[in-house]
Amino acid sequence: MSQEQAKRYVNPKNSSEMVEVARALSADFDFVRVDLYNIDGKIYFGELTCTPASGLGGKINEFRRKMRSEMWDLDRNNPLLYRKDYFP
Repeated sequence: MSQEQAKRYVNPKNSSEMVEVARALSADFDFVRVDLYNIDGKIYFGELTCTPASGLGGKINEFRRKMRSEMWDLDRNNPLLYRKDYFP
């Protein structure tokens, strides 16, 4: 990769502000990807995506499945997340 190409991947000057915006937008979600764009120093919101790999991801090996399960604590009693008939 040339230096010119690498410049595209350097954090913008307001990257800490972008992180703050992403944290605020994602605060009420168990899992969400926040798409933000930095154009000429201005932050633009793109979308919130609640499924990894657009829902098209391949199989996850058992180690990763176990690791994810241990890290992600879902509140099954939260009426905003789940319908009661999903869990017996």
